[in-house]
Amino acid sequence: MAWFGPDVPFGGVTTLVTVGLSRRHLNLPSNGALHQELVMHVPTDDYPARAAGLLFHVAGEMVRRRDALSNGQVIGPGGPLFPGSQTTAIVATTPRYLPESFAVCHTEPAPVVFAWLVPITTGEAEVIQKFGWGTLEQAFAAQDPDLADPGRAEMALDQLGSQASAGG
Repeated sequence: MAWFGPDVPFGGVTTLVTVGLSRRHLNLPSNGALHQELVMHVPTDDYPARAAGLLFHVAGEMVRRRDALSNGQVIGPGGPLFPGSQTTAIVATTPRYLPESFAVCHTEPAPVVFAWLVPITTGEAEVIQKFGWGTLEQAFAAQDPDLADPGRAEMALDQLGSQASAGG
């Protein structure tokens, strides 16, 4: 596990990245395969050690199952991911808060794709299940929650279903 911080990529945040997961050839649901590492941004105070444990757990499950995480894939929901947090699940997506070039690291023998694990609430996970990742992704863009803070409040979800049905 590599830790970058404090204050990376911005003030008050520490970034954690798995190291070594990409040595595994992992399958995708679409019958493809890739090499992958995991990224998580969390507040520097109190969260990094817990986030490291969470990343180790997810990476271990990926190795055990021999499966990569696809964009928009949800893990959970279960119990709270962090003490006092409403977040109960994680969604995998392309890294944000970092340069676009960070999403894929071109190495030999294969490119390494980075998946940003974003803690989400049970309600947010249900939005993805019912309407797809794109609906929640658009809500993230519109409402601009602090996705690096697992202690954040759940977003306003009551209008998301009707927006998805109306095409956005």
